Amino acid sequence: MIQFSQFFSKLDANGDGIITRDEISPFVKTFFDEPKTKLDALDTYVNEIWDKFDTDCSGKLDRRETLRFINDFLASNGKYPATSSIFNKYFDDIDVNGDGTISKSEMASFI
Repeated sequence: MIQFSQFFSKLDANGDGIITRDEISPFVKTFFDEPKTKLDALDTYVNEIWDKFDTDCSGKLDRRETLRFINDFLASNGKYPATSSIFNKYFDDIDVNGDGTISKSEMASFI
């Protein structure tokens, strides 16, 4: 039991008693070599999105920043900008915890 407690506390980086997706990600990357390459590529892509679209450097994308990302993505694929209703649907799908912002882990799950 002591070993599990030590293991859990290493994963629970902020000590809140809950292991989040962001906290478990490094553990998963360490133990799964093949997916590690895919996860690293995904992390790189998500970080590039944040570098370009997280203009207020909050660490999350608000609705305006997310709309810019989605419209940029659509334009780069020869598509029209998202309508309000389509954007709202995608935003709600991506914003899993419903806090009105998109975290890196939410974006990675969406991608």
